[in-house]
Amino acid sequence: LKDALFRRRRENDDDDDDDGEAALKDFSAKRRPEAKALVQISRGLDRPGVVGFVTFVVPLLLDLVFHRALPSVFATNSIAFMQQDVTFVQVQRRKRRDRLLQLAAISAAAFVASCAAGAAVRIVPKLLAVMDRTVLLSCAAALAVAAAPSSLPRLFATRSPADIIARMKPKGAPKNNDSLRGGVPR
Repeated sequence: LKDALFRRRRENDDDDDDDGEAALKDFSAKRRPEAKALVQISRGLDRPGVVGFVTFVVPLLLDLVFHRALPSVFATNSIAFMQQDVTFVQVQRRKRRDRLLQLAAISAAAFVASCAAGAAVRIVPKLLAVMDRTVLLSCAAALAVAAAPSSLPRLFATRSPADIIARMKPKGAPKNNDSLRGGVPR
């Protein structure tokens, strides 16, 4: 109550105003939007169970992904954003705008993916019907070769017993064959 009286006197430049009830009403009216926003943000972050997971963890992950992708468009998560010099009402408005933009971006991506999948479902069978067996097998072979370039040298490498024994030698073993000849130097 003393704070409310002090603020009212300072704002009105009036040292004689001791009306506590009026000061409290003014203070409450000015702080009501901030208090309401703070309570709504707090309730949104502190729900139990699956609803709590959906309303807390999922928005944090979305904010992380979208803020990293477009930091000039999307703000950080609500908790980090409240640490900046902004009001609770500004945080609430900005996060509401971010959620709408995130929903629009996810919806657009889903729509594009759906259209691409639909086009693939229509086009691929037509392409496969047109291709004869030779062309189809050639494409499959080319795809297999392109997908596994590191495995091709191993397919054509010689598999002699000497190569296998050389690969099985321990790291500390001598590189020459002196141990096989009784230790006689060359």
